[in-house]
Amino acid sequence: MFVSEIGIKVYLKKIKFGEQRDDNLDYHLHVESQMLKMYAKLLLEMLTNREDFEDLEDLDISPDLKCILYECLHAEDKTLKREEDRYHFEIKRYIEKETNQNNKSKDYELVNELKEIVNEQKAKDNEE
Repeated sequence: MFVSEIGIKVYLKKIKFGEQRDDNLDYHLHVESQMLKMYAKLLLEMLTNREDFEDLEDLDISPDLKCILYECLHAEDKTLKREEDRYHFEIKRYIEKETNQNNKSKDYELVNELKEIVNEQKAKDNEE
């Protein structure tokens, strides 16, 4: 931790991730949101000398810092909401894709029936 006149810098060293790491952006956003939450808890503990302090309204600090702490504490909620929205969108897209494929196969069947009728009519016309 480095404290200066303009602020506090926290350096995290030797953070090791597991062997299997997902290359998906959501995974990285989730890890980042957890780290932001831990950072906010660390700052709150430093400001209040209490480990369980989370009531920002009672804290006598600048409104800008309150906003930063609030956003850091709720970053994980926003990430989870984003993942849930993306999941529902993927399900909806898959259902629409399946519906379109079913409609195309029905159209294909109708076209084949129409071709058979036309071919039968041509055969009858050729016989006459």
